[in-house]
Amino acid sequence: MATRRLEELRRRIGVGQAEAKALAELCRDAGDDVDRAAAALADRHPLPASFAVADATAQQIWREWLADALSGTWDARYLRRRRTIARRHAQLGLGQDLMCAVVASAEDELTGLAERVHARSARKRRGAHTAIRMACRLDRTILLDRYYRHRSARARTMQSQARRRLEAEVAAHQSFANTLLDNAAVGVMAVDQHGRLTHTNRKMQQLLGYSTQELADRRRWLAAAFPDPQDHQEAELYFGVVATGGPPEGRTLLTVRCKDGSQRILEFWSTPLLVEAQHHGAVTIAFDVTDRQRLEQQLIRAERLAAIGELAASLAHEVRNPLAGIIGAIQVMRSQMEAGDSRREVLEEVLHQVGRLDSTMRDLLIYSRPKPLGPRRCRIEQVVDRVLTVVAAEPGFRRMQIIKNYNAELPEIELDPDQMEQVCMNIVLNGAQAMESGGRITIASYAENSQVVLSFTDDGPGMSPFQVRRAFEPFFTTKSRGTGLGLCICKRIVEAHGGSIRLDSRPGRGTRVTIALPTQFVGVGRSQRRLESSADPDAA
Repeated sequence: MATRRLEELRRRIGVGQAEAKALAELCRDAGDDVDRAAAALADRHPLPASFAVADATAQQIWREWLADALSGTWDARYLRRRRTIARRHAQLGLGQDLMCAVVASAEDELTGLAERVHARSARKRRGAHTAIRMACRLDRTILLDRYYRHRSARARTMQSQARRRLEAEVAAHQSFANTLLDNAAVGVMAVDQHGRLTHTNRKMQQLLGYSTQELADRRRWLAAAFPDPQDHQEAELYFGVVATGGPPEGRTLLTVRCKDGSQRILEFWSTPLLVEAQHHGAVTIAFDVTDRQRLEQQLIRAERLAAIGELAASLAHEVRNPLAGIIGAIQVMRSQMEAGDSRREVLEEVLHQVGRLDSTMRDLLIYSRPKPLGPRRCRIEQVVDRVLTVVAAEPGFRRMQIIKNYNAELPEIELDPDQMEQVCMNIVLNGAQAMESGGRITIASYAENSQVVLSFTDDGPGMSPFQVRRAFEPFFTTKSRGTGLGLCICKRIVEAHGGSIRLDSRPGRGTRVTIALPTQFVGVGRSQRRLESSADPDAA
């Protein structure tokens, strides 16, 4: 195929037998002049070392070049030498002008050689000049054809290498960006201009409890994460606005139900992705503010309780002293009346109502200024049994059935028996008052998560979710007679022991109160006990 290509080039350029004969005659008559022409070319165009074959010098290479040109054979070896020169030019990145200049210099040397060798024959000179011009034109065509082929292949190779390097750099940058996002302390979610999810980092998946594939279906995910209709509507509105390129200003707090059933309060911030004022999506950042919201609620509650404490202290001084005087005066008046006097009943009712008022003041003092704890090791069942012994004589307990499910293997724990009796007394009395026509109260003790748990379950009418949420709030009560401080005091005493109290109830399904206490006392420290002891309500 290479020989066929060479014959085609010769016919196109016009190199024939006459030119071959003229060049062969010039080569035969030139003799050593070919070596001198090669030396002149080597001086004019010193070749780089990359052109050399084995240990061949530049003069030897030019000698072979000129010999091939003058042979007039134009065989495969001739074609191979020209293509080698063109390939090396392309590999070295040399320009085609340099290669054409080399051919022009060779043409000049051969023309000068013909002038010297055929100085006496004008016909031979003209024939040699024509043959040299045609042969150098053929050389130039072969060189340029192969040169462009190798340059194109080299360019494609360089482009491929550059593309691979660019792809590797892009992949490295993408991997680094993903690593940064996955290790970020906040959740990140990105959507495109059509509202489709494009990326979520590991923190966002942990906060929401759903994978990227599950979050991609926005409608289904919102239905699962926001079951409450109002929360669902708010979330639909927020994420719908984000997807359309108009994120709301400021923060948005949403309560999310995770896949495992847990709930978190998340703060969402969104910002649009704009490229040359064109909307290309949005980025949403999420923070877990569950603990912060809980602390804020506790702070509000503490401030409210502090205000109640100040009010209770003022009431204690301003009300209890006059009450003591009123009680004393009424008792003196009653003692001066005869036994059958009808006015004694009126005074008895007045004393009863004043006693209720005094009891309310006492509850306020206990709630606002709790007594210091005096912990000692004992069994929680013993505390409950003492309470049941006291309340057994109450008329309302004659119709009550008490069921004890104690765990005999529970260890002794550190607690204040007197104050814990007050807690159990309050809970048992609440259960009995909720079942005026009789019922059953089940008291169980067991171990759970390294804690001793005590539960009270009654068969009463139960409570609504609203009542359950507000059960431990001060002054909230469902009774016609009551201060609404009983459960508040219980909660404060239990938390002072380092424990927790929980109330579960449904309408018509009864109520359960669960108290969890640590086995080791982790209540208030000594400095706080001294502070509380200085505010002993008995001092009032």
